[in-house]
Order: sequence, then C-alpha cells, then structure tokens
Amino acid sequence: MFYSLRSRVIVLSSLVVLAVVALAAALTAVSLQLQSSARWVEHTQTVLEMAAKPIDRLRRAESDLRGMIISHDPSLGAAIDADLRATRSDMDRLVQLTADNPPQHARALRLRAAVLDRIAFLSEGTRLARVQRIATVAPVRVRTSWQLMRMVDQRRDELVEAEQALLLDRNASTHASAYWLRVLAMAGGLIVGFAALTIAFVITRGVGRPTAVLSEAMEELGSGDASGRIALRTMGSREFRRLARGYNVMAERLAEALEKQHRSEEDLSTINQELLSRSHLLEARSEVAEYLGDMMRRLQASRSDAEFAKVIERFVPLALPDTTGAVYTHNNSRNQLVRAAAWGSASDLPDTIAPDACWAMRLGQSHAQSPFAPDVDCAHAEGREAYHCEPLLAGGELIGILHIAGEVDGADEYRLQALSETLSSALMNYRLQRNLREQTIRDAMTGLFNRRYLEEALAIEIARAARARTPLTVVMCDVDHFKRFNDEFGHEAGDHVLRMVAEQMRAHFRDGDILCRYGGEEFTIIAPGVTPEILATRIEKLRLAISKLSLRHGGQSLGPTSMSFGVAAHAGETQGEGSGLLQAADEALYRAKRAGRNRMVIAGQLAA
Repeated sequence: MFYSLRSRVIVLSSLVVLAVVALAAALTAVSLQLQSSARWVEHTQTVLEMAAKPIDRLRRAESDLRGMIISHDPSLGAAIDADLRATRSDMDRLVQLTADNPPQHARALRLRAAVLDRIAFLSEGTRLARVQRIATVAPVRVRTSWQLMRMVDQRRDELVEAEQALLLDRNASTHASAYWLRVLAMAGGLIVGFAALTIAFVITRGVGRPTAVLSEAMEELGSGDASGRIALRTMGSREFRRLARGYNVMAERLAEALEKQHRSEEDLSTINQELLSRSHLLEARSEVAEYLGDMMRRLQASRSDAEFAKVIERFVPLALPDTTGAVYTHNNSRNQLVRAAAWGSASDLPDTIAPDACWAMRLGQSHAQSPFAPDVDCAHAEGREAYHCEPLLAGGELIGILHIAGEVDGADEYRLQALSETLSSALMNYRLQRNLREQTIRDAMTGLFNRRYLEEALAIEIARAARARTPLTVVMCDVDHFKRFNDEFGHEAGDHVLRMVAEQMRAHFRDGDILCRYGGEEFTIIAPGVTPEILATRIEKLRLAISKLSLRHGGQSLGPTSMSFGVAAHAGETQGEGSGLLQAADEALYRAKRAGRNRMVIAGQLAA
C-alpha cells in the first residue's frame, strides 16, 4: 500500500513536492535531450552509410565492366546497369537526408554530380564493350576513369569528414546531458536528504529506503552503468514510485542511445577496414595489370621463340610471385604440347605433354589438384600433391595450357586469370605474326622457300662461308619435260607433280639445307658446309627416287618423270656474289639437259 507523504509531512509537503517535481522535470528534459541526441546520431549513421553504399556500387560496376571487357561477356552489362540505377537512387536519398543541413546538402549535391559523371562514363564504357569497341579507346579511358573516381572519392571524403565532425559534436552534447543528469541527480539527492533530516522523525521509515535505492541507482548511472533499474516495490510512496518509473524510462533511453552510439562506432570501424582492404586490393591489381601490360608489349615485339620465352620467364614471376610453372603450346602438327617457357624450379616439369594428358585441355576450363580439394590427376602431373592447369584460349580455340606447380591461393586467382588471358592473346598474336612471315618467304603451293628468300639466304650463306672458310654448294634443278604434264593432263596435274617433287626433296636433304622453288618447274638447293662431291650422293638418291615415282592424278596415271641437276661450289676463300654462283649452277644444269636429261652435272666437270 502506497501512502502519500502529505499525510505524514504537512508543513514540508509543498516544498518536497516542488523539489521532486522540479527534479523530475529536469530529468525529463535531460532524457528528451538524450533522446534527441540519439536520433541525430542515428541520422548521422544513416548519412554515412548512404555515402559509402553508392561508392561501393560504382566500384562493383567498374569491376563488372572490366570483367565484361576481359571475358567479352555482354550478359554482365545487365548487372552494371542495375548497379548504376541503384547508385542514382541512393544518391537521391542522400541528398534528401541532408536537406536539414545546408552545408551538408551542398556537399551531397556536389557528390551526386561527381557520381552522375562517373555513372555516365561507366554507361558509355558498357555501351562500347557491348559493341566491342572499348579496346580502341582504352588508353584514354583509363586516365579519365581514374580522374572521375578520384573526384568521387574527394567529394565523398568531404561529406564523410563533415558528418563525422557533426557526430563528434552530438556525442559531446550527449555527454553534457549526462553530466547535467548527474548534477541534477546529486542536487535532488541533497534536497531529498535535507528534507529527510528535517522530518526524519516523521518519515524515517517511509523515505529512508526509497532514497537509498534511488541514490544507488543514480550513482551507478553516474559511473557509466546504464543497465540498472529501480524496482517499484521498493518505493515507499506514490511520489517515489513515479520518480523511479521516470528514472527507469530515462535510463532505458540512455542505454539505447549509448548502444546505438556503440554500434555506429563499430560500423564506422568496419567501413574503414573494408575501404582499406579494397584499397590494398586495387593497388595489388593495378600492380599486376602494369606487369602484364609491360609483358604484353614485349611479347608483341618478340621476333623469335627464344625472345618470347625470355619475356615470359622475366615477367610471370612478377605477376605471380613465389611460383613455379611453365607455358605449353601446340607444335606444328598439333599432336604434342611443347614447353614454350618455364620459371622457378621447373627442372622436373616435362618438355612435352600429350593433349589428352591434361584435364584442362579436355574440359576447356581450369583444373586444379590440392590436398584439401582432391580431383582426378592429369597424366603429365601424376603424383603431385598440388598443381593448377589453366587452358589458354584465343578466339574460341585451345592453343595451350598454363601449368602452375603447387597450390594457387584464392587471393591469386585474379592474377592467374589475368595472366592466362594475357598469354592467350600474346600467343595468338605471335602465331599470326609468325604465319605471316612464313607466307612472305614460302611458296604457297610446294611449301618450300620462295625466290625472294633464296636471294637473301644465299647472300648470308656466301658471307658466312667466306668468313669461316667453309665450302658451300648450290644446286639448280628442274623437272624434265614438265610442259608435257600441263599440256596432256592440265595445270592441276602439273601442280601435283611439283608438290610430289618438293616432298621428295624435303625427304632427301638435311634441315640445315635451304630448299627453294626458283620459279615454274625449277628448284634451287643451298647446302652449307658440304662439297659437291659429298652432296652428289644425296642428289643421286633424290634423282632415283623421283624416277621411281608413280604419279597419278584425277584417277589416271601421269607417266614417269625425272629431274636434271646442275651443281656449283663456292670454295669460301673469298667473298663472292650470289648471282655468279647461281649462274654457274644454271649452266651446269643446261649441260645436263643437253646431255640427255635425268642426270647431274657438276660445274667444272664433264657431263656423265
């Protein structure tokens, strides 16, 4: 049963009531102030979140655009467009949230303008990527992209710094309110204590216990513990019960405000950590892109397999450090994968791999083996605990594999993907350049070197023979009665005869010998380091093999064929001219023709 103090304290009741009411009003005012501060802290948190979210969406859209450019996958454009629309919506909401603060509102408007410029730039990039024109403007766009993103970050930082300053001010206001709450609590305690001393003989039992409970709760609050609550049953009067209820409400609101403040600080810390982590990731990716760009430029400028391998061995360890591996490409017959380059401790890696021995080549996708995620072993890496095979694809064609001996960390998957794409493009480009060079120096029909290459190669070989004082032999030869094949069976039959003759020539001469089609049915052979007498054995074997050919074309026999050969030698003591050596061999060939064809004549000797 709760009794009013009025029945026990008549003289001082009005004074006590006024003091309690004043104290309750002050406490309520402080509680309202704390509640208001809590709302502003929550508002600040919302503004900070809205300032961070659009930037994250922009970076994700930029990352998706890079993926779209690298993978040529237009389906990524939908995700980019969705992120850009969401970013516009978030920026509009941020502008609305800051409408109550003119300086912040102006900063939000500037941030939105910078973000809209960035959105327009990314939208244009998406459009160019869809029509496959991004590569033509990529160098210019990289600089513009960096400037626009820097402007967005600068505007965002201005807004966040100002909002954080507001947060500090509002936290200070909260602490000031808590201070006045303590002051008022202590003042109320003194007033109640003075009144209690005055009327101790009346309300010793009725006021002493509630006052002690209330004082203890306020001391806990003053010490920073807002979790304590006053049990209403411990209050001895209605007035104290109301006071306890008001304290409980105030303490509850203060606890909520402090909890929100704590969460805000944790969220800010989390955001800062994420931004720092993403900054480090972007720096690492930028460094990898720079290494790969340098490697790509040098690979494009390579003019030999050795130079191509040297560039890979130099730059791959920079882009993918602390690894051992090799790059394998198809040989000319496409029945083996040959090691084109290797780095690290690659001595135990095979020189060749059968295409069916690698699961990455079979599946057309990455294949990895590790103790934590076991898979089917590739035959070329059987017994290894961990390795990674990445197929090299260009234009939808499998042109080789990138083999890493060891486990690839998840953080290095981006490096591995970018490296494989760069190597694929470089290999395809190098192959096209090599094929183009081959086409300029080879005869399309027979596959032998053409006359242009003959003139260049002969000059080089003559200079080399003169410098080293080694022999050099040149052979001029042609198909006997070749006009008969064209007249009787047609030009296609004549072309077939020339191809069969070229095949026999390749079978009877060394790799170091230079076989050329001089023109029409005439052929030239440059044989460095050998005399006509030694070369005569091989020429005789070739002559007999051609005489025994059973030529057929279009379902009919073309009849027998034969060849005549003229041989001339350059002794190597003095520098000579290629035209003179060719003329000597041609004259020997003419003598073989006059002597009855199907024979060999060496310049300076009598025809057999």
